Amino acid sequence: MIEIAWLGHHHTAALGIHLLALDSDDRYARFGHRLTDTAVLRWVRRIDWQRDGWMGAWWAAEDALVGALQLAPLPTETATAGTVEVAITVLPLLRRQGLATRLLATALVDDRMAHCRRLLFQHGHPAVFALARRLGMCAQVDAASAAVYLSGWSRQALTDLLASMGMGVVTDTVPRGTACHHG
Repeated sequence: MIEIAWLGHHHTAALGIHLLALDSDDRYARFGHRLTDTAVLRWVRRIDWQRDGWMGAWWAAEDALVGALQLAPLPTETATAGTVEVAITVLPLLRRQGLATRLLATALVDDRMAHCRRLLFQHGHPAVFALARRLGMCAQVDAASAAVYLSGWSRQALTDLLASMGMGVVTDTVPRGTACHHG
């Protein structure tokens, strides 16, 4: 069973383990660079947990973080108000099962994301377009940067989608277990 929950600074170790499990191609897709293990761990230690929202997908049987969603609000000086940069990672064994869809839809129906009007994916990965289709979003590509912007979702449609997937509204409850209490 996969549980979805908001993450906090006390999940730093679990997030590090999750990101280290990504291969070179996945790290390139996530960060735009082929980061070494040392660079990944350095990046994780520098996360601004106060600024960015993080949601995790926990595989309860293994008490492991198998998916992570980062939501980084962009400053209004450089972006349209309500624009949030998004990065999603899912471990290879669990891809193509709707986990990224669940993570993003769950975050967007949460009241903490009510200000969000547009999502920015820095790297135009093909999975972003599939995600947009599943969530009923419009995708616009910035040809100069290869960034993809998603917009036009309905909270009610996302809520209905989550219900059809057997997902309720997420709470602040974090799965109990060793992995989520490291850090």
